[in-house]
Amino acid sequence: MALLELHQLEKAYDDSHVPAVRALTLHIARGEFVTLLGPSGCGKTTTLRMIAGFVKPTGGLIRLDGQVLANAANGACVPPEARGMGMVFQSYAVWPHMTVAANVAYPLKLRRTPRAEIDRRVDAMLELVGLGGFAKRFPSQLSGGQQQRVALARALIAEPRVLLLDEPLSNLDAQLREAMRGELIDLHRRTGVTIVYVTHDQAEALAMSDRVVIMQQGAALQIGTPAEVYHRPTQRFIAEFIGAANMLPCQVSGWSAGMAQIALPGVDAPIHAAHALDRTPDKPLLVVRPEQVRLHEAGAGWLDGTVLRRQFLGEAHEVSIETAHGVLRAKAGAIDAPPRGAYVGITWETGWLVAG
Repeated sequence: MALLELHQLEKAYDDSHVPAVRALTLHIARGEFVTLLGPSGCGKTTTLRMIAGFVKPTGGLIRLDGQVLANAANGACVPPEARGMGMVFQSYAVWPHMTVAANVAYPLKLRRTPRAEIDRRVDAMLELVGLGGFAKRFPSQLSGGQQQRVALARALIAEPRVLLLDEPLSNLDAQLREAMRGELIDLHRRTGVTIVYVTHDQAEALAMSDRVVIMQQGAALQIGTPAEVYHRPTQRFIAEFIGAANMLPCQVSGWSAGMAQIALPGVDAPIHAAHALDRTPDKPLLVVRPEQVRLHEAGAGWLDGTVLRRQFLGEAHEVSIETAHGVLRAKAGAIDAPPRGAYVGITWETGWLVAG
């Protein structure tokens, strides 16, 4: 049984003709880490705020462990403080006039928890998030990453049934953001708390999540594991939004055992693509990730092309190659990548077919 259920959830604002969230159905298991991922304005934060109780849905319902938290049909809406959830905001929202210990203790003080228990639980929580010894410091004496840990500790100390995280790493620099990703993964593993995470950062979503919900214009386009949404996107938007993708217009000449037989103009070799389609789309596109592309001597591949540029990425080069089918991107070794102007042959591992 799902811990958190969203059923046909909707939110429409009076001043907009387009709903912010449209018919979103999502079941989240106990202990699962689910990320709402999409561009700005796609409805992910509105969805999170409806789960938290800060925004009242105009359609559908929300259940937590069988309890109805919101039902647009009868207007029922449990207030945020009675939902048993913790939330961490993009801005951290730690109180500058309170010490780290006082910030973290605040939810327990509201519950009139005995002082000895508060002290014990605050000490344990600060150790859990790596802030042991920081109890007497003020937020102004902390780095951005440390302030984010204070916000996490404050949310977790109340033992929420669900932890809601709204772009919590977006204000951190790249190196610290990557380090905090690892810490969040470890924290989730140690606590087992159910997490609903909002981000527009694909790397965050793929690295941390059990499942990812891809959203656009208020709707959930695809729900799946990170590997599924990356390797088996259901449509062009997802293929282009998640990572880098080469998109090749093609023709489908046949179907066999879950594979599409692909025809590309000027390519005589048999090409196959996996797919999740039930019919041939009007404008089929072959999706090939840069890391699937293989470079050869000119004339030894399916296509030939000229290297336009190569960009050093540390562990590899990204090579852009001009071909008769447009510019294709490939990953090549950090040492043996072909130089600009080189004429190369191109093949790739099995691609993925989507509708254009």
